Amino acid sequence: MSFYRIAFVLFGLPLVGFFSCNPEEQEPAYVTFEGFNLTTIAREGSNSSAIETVWVFANNVYLGTYNMPARIPMLLSGPTTLRFEPGVKENGVSARPNIYPFYETVTREVELIPGETVAIGRQNIGYKSEVIFGFIENFEPNEQRIYNTVVVGEDPIGFATNDVFEGDGSGRISLNDSNALVEILADPIFEMLFDRSEETRLWLEMDFKSEAQGLIGISGNDEDGQFFSSYNQGFLERGEWTKIYFNLSEAYFNARTQFFQTGIRAFLPEGVSQADVYFDNIKLVYR
Repeated sequence: MSFYRIAFVLFGLPLVGFFSCNPEEQEPAYVTFEGFNLTTIAREGSNSSAIETVWVFANNVYLGTYNMPARIPMLLSGPTTLRFEPGVKENGVSARPNIYPFYETVTREVELIPGETVAIGRQNIGYKSEVIFGFIENFEPNEQRIYNTVVVGEDPIGFATNDVFEGDGSGRISLNDSNALVEILADPIFEMLFDRSEETRLWLEMDFKSEAQGLIGISGNDEDGQFFSSYNQGFLERGEWTKIYFNLSEAYFNARTQFFQTGIRAFLPEGVSQADVYFDNIKLVYR
């Protein structure tokens, strides 16, 4: 469990009690925060995002995590440095909120006055300048495909135009009775992305729509030269296009791989003879 999720449990709940115990001692000031707008440049791919929470700090003290739009009470007054961190569902799980380490932070210097409200509004953010994009697969026409290495199954991820999130195409895995299990790896092979003494941050983003369940992970050779696969995160059936963020950091660290590739597995559900899985805007990001 990361520091921020621990902090949410340890500090977020006591704040509720603190505000309610002595309401007449000090009237709180309020800060409203409407949300984040992600903007990207050409080399960063799509600006699709699913930033659902804001993590709030005042003078570097964690105050809590809030759904947006948020109205945040603060038992503070005077000049205050506010920091707003964008939060996402790690691996698509609501119970695992996390600060997304690749998006920019919003900082504001404000004057807090008890009983009054400071409106921050919606804030534009981008990717941090130090973020590295391992690859971006937008599934657009006339672009080189990324997911071509078939481990199990009949074909690599195909190109589709019948169901598209944005642009002119999407990726599609078609499952049927003769192709009920598919595993496909992205072609880029990465070598020793991190010094293992440092904090590892390796995530994969994607938009998807699916009639089947699947898994996301990494494969490669471990330190003894043995083939290793780690597929610990997954997605469920989803009838509408959905943005999801997979944290592959732990899988990478535990694998002790020198070389690795990212992979997708998909499974034909029981009781059906055909199912399609669609993808768009797959990004591997790290720092």
